[in-house]
Amino acid sequence: MTELPKRGNNLTIIIAILIFGFLIFIHELGHYLTARMFKVGINEFALGMGPKIFSWTSKKTNILYSLRLLPIGGYVSMVGEDEDSEDKNALNNKPVWQRMIIVSAGAFMNVLVGILTVFIIVVSSNDLGSNVVSKLDRVTELTQFGVRETDTIVQIGDDTVEIDYNKAMERLLGYSEPTNIAVIRDGERIEFENVRVLTPSKLRDYGVMEGDRIVKIGDQDVHIDRDLVEAIMFEGKKPVDVTVIRNGEKVVLDDVCFARDTENGMVFGVVDFYVSPAKKSFTGVLKHTYYYSMSTVSMIWKSLVMLVTGDVGVEQMSGPIGVTSAIGDAVKLGPYYLLNLVALLALNLGIFNMLPLPALDGGRFVFMLYELIFRKPVKREVEGMIHFVGLMLLLVLMAFVCFNDVRNLF
Repeated sequence: MTELPKRGNNLTIIIAILIFGFLIFIHELGHYLTARMFKVGINEFALGMGPKIFSWTSKKTNILYSLRLLPIGGYVSMVGEDEDSEDKNALNNKPVWQRMIIVSAGAFMNVLVGILTVFIIVVSSNDLGSNVVSKLDRVTELTQFGVRETDTIVQIGDDTVEIDYNKAMERLLGYSEPTNIAVIRDGERIEFENVRVLTPSKLRDYGVMEGDRIVKIGDQDVHIDRDLVEAIMFEGKKPVDVTVIRNGEKVVLDDVCFARDTENGMVFGVVDFYVSPAKKSFTGVLKHTYYYSMSTVSMIWKSLVMLVTGDVGVEQMSGPIGVTSAIGDAVKLGPYYLLNLVALLALNLGIFNMLPLPALDGGRFVFMLYELIFRKPVKREVEGMIHFVGLMLLLVLMAFVCFNDVRNLF
């Protein structure tokens, strides 16, 4: 196992705790604000679980605010939440529609934060990507093969040379097939096999042309570069019809096979071409924010469906340890990648919490929906037992995922 420097590990853990803490705080804040709006009595607003590190009781509202040791969750304890109460401000005495808003407000806040994070990403980007094909060749930097920009390249194929990184890139662009190269690094000769910096796009073989605007892949509409990538990843796993706009006319290309990549036994379509930048304007920013967010939500949903159908194994799930590792990678890559991960986590947390599963907000919402439709609630004892069983199953799943995260570290 390769271990990061201790300082890097500590920084990653601190950033991960801050991100988790922020997303949990926002989630619980949604429950808290809507509960206050409907005048529901609140006992405690807790960030974290386990023993209290810090607590403060408001003299005005008598609400206990606490920060707890384990940064793995939080809660808003409301009067009448777990047992019936005669208090008029108890949750159980509020109209069901108000309770439905309160229980779903946490997920709503997470989704809202995810969308706002996407907006920040889009606004701060130098260029906005379009769905127009600009170049049907993919250039891969030599660094992706392990070559460093400070290396001296001394052999390309059968030719002996002595050139720098940039000259080597220019020369290798003329090679249509993978070739072997050798470099000198710190006085030592290092060889690299099957190096290919220029990969012609497979789309050439199916009639896609530079300047085409891809508007549909399979059954999925395409509007910007983000949902283009998502459509290719999921729809491009098999031959699929592609609709393009060419010279103002709609052209349908049948049975297009995208480049494919296999990762952990799963097959994904791969983008092996470039797209043109889109004009950055106020409406363009709003458009990209919307479709970027919807694409991320769609990707999360499709991943969940693949998990349920067995196309993705449970071992592919990541828990806090795996996510912390991903945060560490994002930190090293820069703010753009970190913000992307924050947006993904926020949207993921919002969607997951509203799944109709016992012990989750979505499960509680389903019971309230039943009450709204049939004008009577499920017996509290029955609902409590269902949530308890669901919680136990979720804890078992979490334990398995954490075990898998630890195993993947070695």
